[in-house]
Amino acid sequence: MSARIRTTTRRPLYALRQHILPPTPSQRSKASWFFHTAEKKYVGAASTAAELPEINVPQIVFIGRTNCGKTSLLRALIYGTDNVPSTHIIRPSSTPGSTKDLRFYSLTAPQTQLVLTDLPGYGYGSSSAQGDAITTFLDASLNIRMVYVLIDAGVGVKPSDRRIVSMLDARAIPWRLVGTKCDKRDVSKRAGTVLAGLLDASAAMRNAPDGPDEVLLTSATAAQGTNELRTAMWRMLVDG
Repeated sequence: MSARIRTTTRRPLYALRQHILPPTPSQRSKASWFFHTAEKKYVGAASTAAELPEINVPQIVFIGRTNCGKTSLLRALIYGTDNVPSTHIIRPSSTPGSTKDLRFYSLTAPQTQLVLTDLPGYGYGSSSAQGDAITTFLDASLNIRMVYVLIDAGVGVKPSDRRIVSMLDARAIPWRLVGTKCDKRDVSKRAGTVLAGLLDASAAMRNAPDGPDEVLLTSATAAQGTNELRTAMWRMLVDG
C-alpha cells in the first residue's frame, strides 16, 4: 500500500447542513440503488501511516467503543440484512478490542465511489497503539465527509465518546451520533427516552443546545434505521 494519500477538500458545515435536511423520495430510491448495485471490495487494512492506502474518493468513517455493534452495522449497511453472501467483505474481529488496524471498504457504481472506513474500537480491550492509529488517520485524511460515532443505545454516551468527539471537533471533522443495538428489549421499550438522551448529549457536545441536530437509532439485525443511514450517506456523497 502507498503511504501517500490524495485528498479532497473537507467541507464540514455543508455536510452537516445537507445531512439534516429531510431526504426526498428520489434520494431514498437512489441511495437504495447505489448500495444494492455497487461493487463491494475490501481495500485493505493499516495500522501505521506508512500502511494507509491511497484514497482519492469521499470517505465515511465509523468509530465507537469496543463491542458497540460496529461490524454488524457495517455489514447491514453494505449488504442489507437479507441474503448476505458467505464471502462478504467485512472482516470481523474474534474478540472485542482485538482489531488494532483501520479497515477500508469501497463501494463503486458508475461515476460514484465511496469508501467506508472502520476505525479500531476504543475503551475496554483497546490499547494506546490503537489510539495512535486513529489520531494518525484523522490527521492525514482530508476527504472525510462524516464520522459516525456509534453509541450502544443500552449503555449511552460515556466519557470516552466525548473525548472522541472533542478530537473530531479539534480537527473540524463533521460527526454524528448513531445509536446501535436498538432491537434489544430494554432499549426498544424506551426508544423515545433513548433518542432524547442521545439528542441531548449530542447538542451538549456541540455547545449548541438549541441548534439543529440529528441522531439515528439503528438495529443491524432488525434493519431499523439502516435505510435512513444509507440515504444520509448517499446525500453526502452526491451533494458534498
